[in-house]
Amino acid sequence: FIFILLLLPSAFYSQNWQPLGSGTNGQVSALTVYNGELIAGGSFTTAGGVPANNIAKWNGNSWSPLGAGIDGVVNALLTYNNELIAGGYFYNAGGVPANCIAKWNGSSWSPLGSGMNSYVTSLTVFGNELAAGGAFTIAGGVNASAVARWNGSLWSAYGSGMNNVVHGLASVNDTLFLGGSSYSPVRQIGKWDGTTWVNVDGGCSGPVLCLLKSGTNLIAGGRFQGAGQVTGNCIALWNGGQWQQMGSGMNQFVTCLTATDSFLIAGGYFTTAGGLPCNRVAKWRDQWLQMGDGFNNAVFALTVFNGEVIAGGLFTHSGAASMNYIGRYTQLTSINTIGVSIPDKLQLYHNYPNPFNPITNIKFEIPESGLVQLKIFDASGKEISTLVNKHLNTGSYELSWDASRYASGIYYSRITSGNRSIVKKMILIK
Repeated sequence: FIFILLLLPSAFYSQNWQPLGSGTNGQVSALTVYNGELIAGGSFTTAGGVPANNIAKWNGNSWSPLGAGIDGVVNALLTYNNELIAGGYFYNAGGVPANCIAKWNGSSWSPLGSGMNSYVTSLTVFGNELAAGGAFTIAGGVNASAVARWNGSLWSAYGSGMNNVVHGLASVNDTLFLGGSSYSPVRQIGKWDGTTWVNVDGGCSGPVLCLLKSGTNLIAGGRFQGAGQVTGNCIALWNGGQWQQMGSGMNQFVTCLTATDSFLIAGGYFTTAGGLPCNRVAKWRDQWLQMGDGFNNAVFALTVFNGEVIAGGLFTHSGAASMNYIGRYTQLTSINTIGVSIPDKLQLYHNYPNPFNPITNIKFEIPESGLVQLKIFDASGKEISTLVNKHLNTGSYELSWDASRYASGIYYSRITSGNRSIVKKMILIK
């Protein structure tokens, strides 16, 4: 065949968003990890093609329901006292009456007292109690304006509460913070002093939609331009004494936050972060950075599962790749175009070095432009990583796989293009 050598360094990165099976058939609004599995909640009736009413679990390979599920939208998920807590706008969980909040013990659903009289948007643990925020005015039969606490058996109020919806809750340095659309008694964001809610350095200029503990700091995201005396542009950091900017922020509002060991991750409706094109998701470490192709619509939920960032929302695509409402961000592995050719067949070469520890190189050739998938499997046949899942032009490619977080053993690389697949054996020795 004809071969044209290009030697183009770092043509693009395979660090990109990949689907979790076939995803869901509707919006994902909440994510968490419970008993070693990823839990997704939202407004959907199937997950991975399996019936699942608004909540489902992903074991790393396939989707399954949580009993009979929930009869309405799930907005928030959290683990409390070894049980999964779901909050939202619903009145039944697993066939049992449950007003806007319910718990799952691994096999069945049950209510938390008599629940709320309107929807729940946020959950956190403060002290030994579960804190819930939302649009309700009654929790467990007692007056509780938009924020309440559950001690394992009873609901009670946090002071006089808020005069509008609470969207986010977080516990930082033994202090409970809330964010929302309230102007009384606090301006969009407040902290609990044990008896009442107080402002956080003047509050924010617009609604606070999410909060996250980051070390000893608090991160606030939302639909505001100012936080305290600084320009926030939808995101800002509170260090315990003052607000700080996070670069130039976003061009549209932030709805969710999570963190890895290295980065803060923000999701929402924005298309730029720090002036850089970032489609609805971005990462921060002293500056804003892109996360692959991002998404074609809003991100509403973020978490970390098996070392990968998981995003849920309204999106259906990441770049050209189909992504039904939920996706995962793969390892940071670079891929280089080493040549453009017209190969006569699909080719996957043996990795080198082999055996390896912990990084190895994988070279492959594509005879026709199209969708290419390169995945890694363990000795049992379980998929553990997706290195490539996107459209590639005809040519030769090479990438590195970092297996530092995996145990010694036999692994397999598998490339798929069109109706052909090739598998190669790899040996990791540590």
